[in-house]
Formats: sequence, C-alpha cells, structure tokens
Amino acid sequence: MRGPRPGAARVELFYLAGCRNARPALRLLRQVIAELDAPAAIAVRKVRSLREAERLSFAGSPTVRVDGHDVEPPRASLASLSCRLYREGDAVRGYPSERTIRRALER
Repeated sequence: MRGPRPGAARVELFYLAGCRNARPALRLLRQVIAELDAPAAIAVRKVRSLREAERLSFAGSPTVRVDGHDVEPPRASLASLSCRLYREGDAVRGYPSERTIRRALER
C-alpha cells in the first residue's frame, strides 16, 4: 500500500449516515484535487455520535477540512448532528463550492 505523496495536503471529509451531500462533496473534492494536480490524501470519516461530533468539533454534515482547517469555518463552535449549509455570496448549498475547496487547497 502506497502512502501519501511527500508534502501532500491532508483532506478530511466528515459526514453523517444518510447525508445526501457527502457524495457530491467527495466528487467535487476529487475533481478539484485532480484539476490542481494537488498532492493530497483524502480521508472519509463517518461521525457516529454526539460525543464524537463534540470531540471532532464537527459543525454538521458534510464538513471538509484541509490540514485540520475547516474550508469554511462555522460561525458557531457548537458540535452538530445535522446537515450543514455553505454560503457563497447569495448562494446556499449543502457542500462547499469549488471555489472554496480550491482556495483551501491552494493555501
């Protein structure tokens, strides 16, 4: 088994069971990583309890982090076992935008 490339970004996708936005978020992550030819390793993790959500500072499903930093830091620091909304301008969606992911990976 091959490990992550040297200097690879650590990308994490946290989600809840039944989250309909987790798959589109993962597809978009893979697409942006491929377009940028970014060295990145993606870890997909299911959040199973409120205790785990609190331990992970999970802000809702899906949550995407690059090198431990939320791609769109939540306004509140409460752990949540709910769906998450992402805002960009007037648009609201259930997963981060391509622009948000791209910006996080380019940091």
